[in-house]
Amino acid sequence: MLLWQNNFHGTIPGEIGNCKSSIVIDLSLNFFSGAIPQSFGNLSNLEELMLSNNNISGSIPPVLSNATKLLQLQLDTNEISGTIPAELGKLTQLTVFFAWENNNGCGQQQWLQRKTLKMTG
Repeated sequence: MLLWQNNFHGTIPGEIGNCKSSIVIDLSLNFFSGAIPQSFGNLSNLEELMLSNNNISGSIPPVLSNATKLLQLQLDTNEISGTIPAELGKLTQLTVFFAWENNNGCGQQQWLQRKTLKMTG
């Protein structure tokens, strides 16, 4: 689902979480606001989730850890706050994670340290 740079406004429709066969969702470079839908936890086949450059707020939902095939998670340049959930450490295939330019940096360093510890210990 490639819907980047379309000038979309409003909240991200929770119904996207019903698209369980989706492999790529790119909603970046729009004007989405509000939280990342909890229904995204249903996207078990998802490999790439790109939500960069929106106005998304709230915290990163721990249910994203259900997307165990996730290779890329791009959340940068939003209004996301809080720390990165420890549950995301379950995403062992994740190779790209962008979370800069948010309300407080989302604790990126803290999560990366947890991931490194998990992989080596």
